[in-house]
Amino acid sequence: ILIILPHYHFSLLPVTSHNRLLSETLLIQQVNPSNQLDTSTIMQEQALITRIEETLSQLRPYLEADNGNVSFVELTDEMIVRVRLEGACSSCSMSLMTLKAGIEQSLLKAIPQIKGVEAVS
Repeated sequence: ILIILPHYHFSLLPVTSHNRLLSETLLIQQVNPSNQLDTSTIMQEQALITRIEETLSQLRPYLEADNGNVSFVELTDEMIVRVRLEGACSSCSMSLMTLKAGIEQSLLKAIPQIKGVEAVS
């Protein structure tokens, strides 16, 4: 059985000119009885990532006003959001305040399942 989900990067196919685009945009996972893939879990995680991205998009204009930005890096199994502070935010003395009081609080309010936010370099 093959399951194809958008927004993931993994392929069991060799990268050739015919399937390069497919391998770059789809997850193709072979499912066998000993290793069942829980599609509802993947869909729930993708929905959370979409909500994270939407929340970060709402914050970006405020960061951009000070020549900064934030990008989503990953959502851990422990429900910790990892982000990268960019531009002026990456070296600002107030970046910890921005991360905790701004970004983290906005994400926690919008997505109660999130446990916290960490910055990565």
